[in-house]
Amino acid sequence: MQQSHRRLLVIKPSSLGDIIQTLQVVEGAYRILQKKGIFLEIHWIVRDCFRDLLALSPIIKQLFIFKRYGGIRAFIRLMREVRLHNYDYILDFQGLLRSGLMTFFAKGACKIGRTDAREGASWFYQKRCFPQIKDPHAVEILKSLCNIFDIDATPQRPLTFSPVPLPESLREKSYVAIFPSSRASVKEWPHFLEYARNILEQTNMFCVWLDQNESSKAAHLQHDRFIYLAGKTSIEALPTIIQNAQCVVANDSGPLHLAAALCKPLVGIYGPTDYKRYGPYPIDDPQHGIFQAPYGGLGQITVQSVVKTTLRMLKL
Repeated sequence: MQQSHRRLLVIKPSSLGDIIQTLQVVEGAYRILQKKGIFLEIHWIVRDCFRDLLALSPIIKQLFIFKRYGGIRAFIRLMREVRLHNYDYILDFQGLLRSGLMTFFAKGACKIGRTDAREGASWFYQKRCFPQIKDPHAVEILKSLCNIFDIDATPQRPLTFSPVPLPESLREKSYVAIFPSSRASVKEWPHFLEYARNILEQTNMFCVWLDQNESSKAAHLQHDRFIYLAGKTSIEALPTIIQNAQCVVANDSGPLHLAAALCKPLVGIYGPTDYKRYGPYPIDDPQHGIFQAPYGGLGQITVQSVVKTTLRMLKL
């Protein structure tokens, strides 16, 4: 088999859930092309806060760090670094003005972006892609950019990460990982604390609280099987923590998508966001228990229903 090497620049600076789904698509394409004798050297532009997670991916050769609040000087330095390389393909998975500008300044033979790009980003593409289906899932939109390789880039599951040691407090424990935070308060289910109490009462599982907010009310929950790790874990520890969980329970958030990418049982709680388009992929996975709040009213989703679904995912 004749082998060839191509250099690919991925532009997807944020957010965590979007990065995870893009990585699934890119790794899927990487694996398929590898079998065809085509080897991709993958470079990626990512926000500084997500660098340590992508550094765990064995398929990424080089990371370029985008400092969102670094100003114009930081942007110029970034693009000078990027322009030291010539790319066979530049794929803008983000579809915003800043990623469009990154696409414009990067040196490459083929610049591809999303048909639904916003803020004028599509002006910087040579080709625009979008799936030919009604109401596509976010992952299907990302997949369409890989049509340039003339393949069906089946998202990689489970995603591949270099191993990171599990925090000592979680070793040799069976636990439910709880992620009560989301990027917006309107996406946050208000009953996570009561939910944790019920899981502790009805099972022998540990509950691990992984909030972004260190001053969460859950800090006062006293139980020998409750482990409070709010603000105490690094982003590079997330894959290992999730991989070793028996179930992940979360709002619409990056950790939920990471759990799906790692093929873990999960319970996802959705409010104003349509889970059919933005939920954990694939939507029909039997390991995914999803709640969609009526009219976005997250408070209407009962603790009992989420507990019941969790027990089903745990096969208890």
